[in-house]
Amino acid sequence: MIRFLPLLALLTVASLPAQQRLGLKVGKWPRHNRPRGWLVYQTKHYQIQSQAGKEKAKRLALHMEAMLKVYKKTFRPPKQYNVVNAVKLFKDRKSFLAYSPTGPGAAGYYSKTEKELVFYDTNHWGDEPNQAVTGGPGGTPGRPPRQMDVLGVAAHEGWHQYFGWYVVSWIQIPSWVNEGMGDYYYSAAPKSVRQKRGKKTPLKVGRMNAARLPVIRWAVTKGKHVPFKQIMRYEQRQYYSNPSVCYAQGWSMCHFFLHHKDKKVRALIPRYIARFRQRKQWQKNHKAIFGRVDLDTLEKEWKQWVLQQRMPGTPAPDKKPIEQPNGKKGSAKKLPQQKQPERRPATRD
Repeated sequence: MIRFLPLLALLTVASLPAQQRLGLKVGKWPRHNRPRGWLVYQTKHYQIQSQAGKEKAKRLALHMEAMLKVYKKTFRPPKQYNVVNAVKLFKDRKSFLAYSPTGPGAAGYYSKTEKELVFYDTNHWGDEPNQAVTGGPGGTPGRPPRQMDVLGVAAHEGWHQYFGWYVVSWIQIPSWVNEGMGDYYYSAAPKSVRQKRGKKTPLKVGRMNAARLPVIRWAVTKGKHVPFKQIMRYEQRQYYSNPSVCYAQGWSMCHFFLHHKDKKVRALIPRYIARFRQRKQWQKNHKAIFGRVDLDTLEKEWKQWVLQQRMPGTPAPDKKPIEQPNGKKGSAKKLPQQKQPERRPATRD
């Protein structure tokens, strides 16, 4: 897993012994007993341990609380959620790497063993209007992910934390849905940048992921994507063996399912994860949820959808005759309208 971090950036990782971690206590801290240069800002569900100041700690907490409501709305908790999660926000990449067991390609991670989320201030925050376009598909080799969106990383890793609590299991769920949902949440629009007539509006999910969209469009065009019936059964090692395509495809499949015109398709992922929470056996779970679904037809529709999506900063594609799932040619059937994709930072800049 660690060897893929320079490419993937957003992975749940194991932790190093506490004595190797800059003398910082892992997990939650007593509010009035903190190291020099750090402060604690606490909300109902998050304790932000910040080396980057109070103002950024508050912004991070606001977004994470908003994202938690989104997780809970789609994947309703089976019991009262009374968890307070520890979140470390380092002031810069150097400090983060000195503490982190991840490697130079990561901008954040969730440690299930130590029960904490860890990030650093990349100086790129998605709640700031008119953010410059940063990053690109797959990143630029040799350059650190300094401009990854802090809030996007937090939304991705926050999902891993919530999922771990939700299923109460160390059994792995297939990565296409676990990492795919993380990348889906990464591109959520924070409250403070979604304004209407000067008023803030609620957080919005469902934007295009600009780091993933170009990759999956390329893969579909070249026939390099993985058939649904295969990727849905990939073990983690198989998924990580082709990270660029698999991460992009996992994101696009989750986005496609969750925004499908058919409510039965929209319900597939919530049903899949809810049943996994109850029974844990993902192979039987897959058969129960997807066994009667025509995956070949759904895959053809997904490929059509991928090629219709707008690339960041480009006009909408022209309507052209394309082959429909029934084999006939004609105008593409109009899919539910998506928000115009916005550039988001890639996993590396």
